[in-house]
Amino acid sequence: MNTPTVIRRYALPLLLAYGGFAYADTSPPEPVDAPAPLLIPVCAQTLYHACGLVDRHGNWVVEPAYGQLYASGKLWVVERESGLMGLLDANGKTIIQPSLQSIGLFSEGLAPAQRWGSDKYGYIDAKGQFVIAPDYTSAGGFSGGLAVVSTTVDDEMGVIDRQNHLVVPFGQYDHVDAYAYGLATVQRGGDWGVIDAHGRLVLPLRPRQNLVVIGPDRILAVTASSQQTGSNRYALLDGQGHELFAVAGQNAVIQTPTEGLSFFTDAQGRTGVLDIQAGRIVIAPHKDWSNSWPFSDGVAWVSLAGGTGDESVYVLIDHHGKDLLRRTGGGVTYFHNGVAAVSDKDDHWGLIDHSGRFVHTMTYSGSAPAWEWSEQTPRDGDALKFTQSNAQDSSDKTVWIDARGQTIASVEPQACGIEAVRNAKGDIVWPRNLGDTCTAKAQAEGSQAATSAGVQAVLLEAAQRKLQLAKEEDRRHGYEFGPSSSGDILVPLDTVWQHGPASIKLDGPATFELPKGYHYLSPEAVRRLPDPVSPGGGLSVALLAPEDGLWVGRLVVAQQGYVPSKGAQLDAQKLKEAINYYGTRFDIRASTGIEHNTSIE
Repeated sequence: MNTPTVIRRYALPLLLAYGGFAYADTSPPEPVDAPAPLLIPVCAQTLYHACGLVDRHGNWVVEPAYGQLYASGKLWVVERESGLMGLLDANGKTIIQPSLQSIGLFSEGLAPAQRWGSDKYGYIDAKGQFVIAPDYTSAGGFSGGLAVVSTTVDDEMGVIDRQNHLVVPFGQYDHVDAYAYGLATVQRGGDWGVIDAHGRLVLPLRPRQNLVVIGPDRILAVTASSQQTGSNRYALLDGQGHELFAVAGQNAVIQTPTEGLSFFTDAQGRTGVLDIQAGRIVIAPHKDWSNSWPFSDGVAWVSLAGGTGDESVYVLIDHHGKDLLRRTGGGVTYFHNGVAAVSDKDDHWGLIDHSGRFVHTMTYSGSAPAWEWSEQTPRDGDALKFTQSNAQDSSDKTVWIDARGQTIASVEPQACGIEAVRNAKGDIVWPRNLGDTCTAKAQAEGSQAATSAGVQAVLLEAAQRKLQLAKEEDRRHGYEFGPSSSGDILVPLDTVWQHGPASIKLDGPATFELPKGYHYLSPEAVRRLPDPVSPGGGLSVALLAPEDGLWVGRLVVAQQGYVPSKGAQLDAQKLKEAINYYGTRFDIRASTGIEHNTSIE
């Protein structure tokens, strides 16, 4: 998959109203210049999909145990495939086990989060503790000690500080954007304004398409200049609303700034560069610049209108507009740590430095950032992730490369249908035993019998992981035992069980000795469960389960009586052996999440 031409965080700030309302996120934007994480998330498919964290030599710091990992400030948000989220520190040490429903981006030491099964947001600190109770229906990230939240009353928006004091009352505005540089844009109807950190209007409400705070004491205003042509007017304002620069027309635009500079396009379709703090043009508009990439690493790409034939021509410029490098055809991405990923016309990707010298030759079929802030939100840094296609079997190899062009780690498909992770030296670091795992894969698919204790250990580990995920799925739906692991037995989390050791009184004079490590739910309690669990015939059914929750069983409490054995000629020893064999048999090939039953006569 190729890196998109424009990354999401650099999207133009034109947020036109749809149905009279313009949506904007209530979290501050991801920091462009944040230091790259020390660790890199790597995922592989063996008998199950799992992700872990490797160091810059490709060795595990956190072995694969998660469905996904996201860089969040200096921390790591980890997500299990069941949806449970937890938190690791910068070095991969567990802060909180996966137990929360959601964890947002950390900013200023706090992150919005939800407890499992709750629809309310609060804020956790870097220790994973709720420091602001989950009382809000939505919660944005903190910026300048302030965050935008909403309540259940018509989702009215307001602003709180770190002590959970209300700074902007709920419902005062229809919408409040995230604070940036001590200011926030607000909306009421079709009118937009700007408030300060005390909630005071510093820019009065007026009819506009949008307002965006883009720097210290700098605001970008968008207004409709012509309803007939659909053109707009972009103006750079100071904090008091004084206009410093403006462009208008059908193609006119001022882009979101990076490194204090904004590309703009005027009414004639010419593109130049604006210094937003000085409020003046620093690179004169060029008629032949048709597209531009935001500044990063002190440089930016622009493309030339027309190009050479059907091929695009990319020009790398510095802050003064000096032509540093030209490339023809293919694609380009932003520079970080002195390198950028580029491709040729045949879509082969590699790494170049500012001079255009190849740090790593063009041998890959796709490029992407090595980290994510959250799902589908890339985070740039001093490493890139490349894909390399195998034309023979259409499989893809994934390789992580640092800014020096050195391989950090790779994930390679194997002939047996799994993936193997190699470190920088080329040693396989996952799975732990490739041969046993390949054999276990074949055995799990029924094409080969288990041959060793190592294979059985691989199968058992995979089964236990799937079973754990099934239990987590049950909890996600609010059950100890739910539809994903126990068929039609639905046991809510708040159900009160009897715990062993205990003597359970059954019908009549009978008692049942419940061992330690097990718990029991009486027929009376079972009848109050959401769905009936009786196999039919109106039998009185109890439930029995171990404390670790690995399984739940129906216990039929029959009427008093006896089973006649006259003429049966039972062999007690053989019966005991059969019960021991069938009762303890565990079919490792059974798909976790589906009941596995063995019938005996």
